[in-house]
Amino acid sequence: MTNDGINEVGLGAHLLWLTEADYGEFDAQRPALSLSVWLQYVLDNFATVAEAVSWFDTSKVQIVGQSEPHSGRPVTCHLAIDDDTTLPGGTQSTARVADPDKPEASQTLWRTIADLTQGVYLFESTHRPNIIWTTMDALDLSPQAPVKKLDLVHHRSLEAGLVGNVTAEFRLSPPMEFLHPPRPYPSGRAPSR
Repeated sequence: MTNDGINEVGLGAHLLWLTEADYGEFDAQRPALSLSVWLQYVLDNFATVAEAVSWFDTSKVQIVGQSEPHSGRPVTCHLAIDDDTTLPGGTQSTARVADPDKPEASQTLWRTIADLTQGVYLFESTHRPNIIWTTMDALDLSPQAPVKKLDLVHHRSLEAGLVGNVTAEFRLSPPMEFLHPPRPYPSGRAPSR
């Protein structure tokens, strides 16, 4: 599941935890988009916030929730999108702070900054002080470009000292594979494709 990113034309998208998220009752008569691909779909198909909002308003697509594979608990998120015409702000950081009255709330695990004007994407783990970034114009995001990823977990990870401009650290990778949806589907039958 893609959680955060910027596409080749500077549209940013950010999947944020929201315990209260409710995607409504599944309606087999409406087109469906899985929560697991929601953010990636936006990055792959739109250039601006206005374009994405207009499409979601007119398409009447419904977001179909999913469950966390290990616990079976619902995954509840909302999507924030921005481009170089949107002003920062609008999401309250206080909503992502540990609250003893909401033990199910998720704490912030990382922070990102998307400078959509300069094409710089920054990432900081809340567990390590390392700040890393990449410059979008130095990445080959053309349709024929090979898939690459930046590994933040293994030997070249933040824990291993990865810091600063990491644009040259992206390595060839197989494309992301999506999990199959759990059975049975919420409506009792598979959504139409």
